[in-house]
Amino acid sequence: MRIGKKFIPLLLVVLVSLSAATEKKLPPKYEKWLKEEVVYIITEQEREFFLRLTTDEQRDKYIETFWRVRDPSPGSPRNEYKEEHYRRLEYVNKFLGRETYRRGWQTDRGRIYILLGEPQNKSYFPSSFTAYPMELWFYSQDPGTTGLNPFFYILFFKRGGIGEYKLYSPIGDGPESLVSGEVSTMGDRSGMLKKLEAINVELAMAAMSLIPGDPSHPDMYRSSLSSDMLLAKIDALPQRLVDTAYLDRMLAGIPEVEVEYSYKILDIGSLFIPFRNSAGDFFLNYALQIEPEYFKIGQYEDKYYATLEVIGSITDQQGRKMADIKDLVNVEFEEEKIKRIGGAPFLYAGRVLLLTGRYTINLMVRNKVSLEYGAVQKEVFIPEAHIDYLRISPLLLTYNVQQLSDVSPDREMAFQFAELRLFPNLNLTYAKTNVLGVYLQIQYPPTYTIADQAELTVRFDITSGEQKVKVLTDSLKDYAAGGVETVALLKKIPLIDLPPGSYNITATVLKGEKEMIVAEPVGFTVTPKPTVRAPWFYTRDYPTTDTYIYHSERGRLYAATGKLDEAVAELQKAVAQNPDYIVGRLQLADILLNKRDFQETINLLEPVVTNNPNNYDALLRLGISSSGMKMYRDAIRYYERARRLKPPTIELLNSLGAAYYDSGNREKAKEVFSESIKLKPDQPYIKQLLEKLSS
Repeated sequence: MRIGKKFIPLLLVVLVSLSAATEKKLPPKYEKWLKEEVVYIITEQEREFFLRLTTDEQRDKYIETFWRVRDPSPGSPRNEYKEEHYRRLEYVNKFLGRETYRRGWQTDRGRIYILLGEPQNKSYFPSSFTAYPMELWFYSQDPGTTGLNPFFYILFFKRGGIGEYKLYSPIGDGPESLVSGEVSTMGDRSGMLKKLEAINVELAMAAMSLIPGDPSHPDMYRSSLSSDMLLAKIDALPQRLVDTAYLDRMLAGIPEVEVEYSYKILDIGSLFIPFRNSAGDFFLNYALQIEPEYFKIGQYEDKYYATLEVIGSITDQQGRKMADIKDLVNVEFEEEKIKRIGGAPFLYAGRVLLLTGRYTINLMVRNKVSLEYGAVQKEVFIPEAHIDYLRISPLLLTYNVQQLSDVSPDREMAFQFAELRLFPNLNLTYAKTNVLGVYLQIQYPPTYTIADQAELTVRFDITSGEQKVKVLTDSLKDYAAGGVETVALLKKIPLIDLPPGSYNITATVLKGEKEMIVAEPVGFTVTPKPTVRAPWFYTRDYPTTDTYIYHSERGRLYAATGKLDEAVAELQKAVAQNPDYIVGRLQLADILLNKRDFQETINLLEPVVTNNPNNYDALLRLGISSSGMKMYRDAIRYYERARRLKPPTIELLNSLGAAYYDSGNREKAKEVFSESIKLKPDQPYIKQLLEKLSS
């Protein structure tokens, strides 16, 4: 198949077909994909877009895009989301359709399993004299990713004790549907709950509310509306988990499907190395290098230009995304500069703040001129920031070092350490006339005194095979100072006396004659060539420590790992340093909402809507907070203001409808829920609620 052909002709066909096509019967393979394989995870916009495509080539390329926009690790050879989805589909068809004539994916249990995956716990309750068969699933979810409650139950039951398991709704079904025989007709809800408690206490609690410790229903005998709102949010998960703006980009002629990128892979060198900063945190500094034969530039009139896109993600061992990496490199050259850098590699440098742990990095570099790309995947470890033992960092070998005369207090570059800017050597090749730069950090335990530090030396050993060919020693006495945890050394070693060949260099910290710790050796080559072309270097500025952006990033990382108190403290620092930092206020508000600190959320966001009455995100969160405090009139006011700013979403309409319901305005609740159903008809829980409101 010819991959490298232009994408625009296909887009023109798509544009015409979207404007004129009517829904036609799909070929069987695409019918199966749409109505069985992705029926629960595709959004309505995506479904409509797909149905209007007219050729199998368009459909195949769209399906590739569908999975690509959901890929949690773009640039890696695997798409973990797609693999997990088809694993779930296989599981439900194998195990959850056994008690019915329908396939597993068509059942309520199958739908929930496909949307939410394996629950943390399953409890089975067979038929008894007092209750019908039931299954209770317990989930723990990341609210920041799914928008769902951090902990909740899902309950299934066999209606009347027969048929397949149905999804239970505290409002639509009620505990009356769970108990059998005479018990269910007595009308005594307290008696029914006691019967359920005799079977299992958690089961009885879930019969009234699917949310453990739900504060929204103080009346233990009244079913919780918040449970049905949770079920509605689960229905709306596909819309929340994917940004369908890529469809607009396709319609606008911006190729989201990357068929215009050939499979002529760029050869990319990479380096990932963590170093400690002055605040005691670790930055992962990284470099990506493209050799000159792969680095294509464009020309327009007398100007030369290069456009590279660097995208990727960093995930921890639990699969949580810790960072997104997105950068667009646009560089213009005069002809004179082209002559100067011709034949030199291109090196892109970046950095990212990370907490202690093991991470998987996936990066992709796209050359938008040559339409080629390359990918890099790497496992990295970020060590503990504070330790009670002596530690030495990995060695960083450099081409060059720049002593900066003007250091910004709030901005710095990747591979910049105070006034030193380092240029890493990814090829690890030097000419005899070059100077080998070696950068490292040594971290002392807090028990080390100034005298202890002054006794230490660092020995640099260069070896060829088993033979030491050069030994140099530096004393750490000059670096000894009370309270300094980490010292940085830069050793410059002339290579003029080394013959061409392969070498290793390592560094050893000694106390007297005793070797305390040894760095991992790094290999390098001295070439017989008279010169080695150093790469031309690109990096952007990053915020230094004790800036509001830095505290915001620390807060985001703490929140992502569940350390909410630490996250709140950092984000409060960010907002205190810059009260106009709206992104920080919204980040902090989301954590406070997760902690159910509704009043603090209101205090935080009211100034935002005072200064900017049309801040949609702040209005939504104020609505949620007001509902949480049972201030339903305020909630309605905020939701209605948000409703006027953008086309309403299912989540907004359902939240607004719930506020009207809880305020006692059943007619307005019915009106809003009806609008939600028009927007997305497949919401069984909202339909049940509407039926209840109409009765």
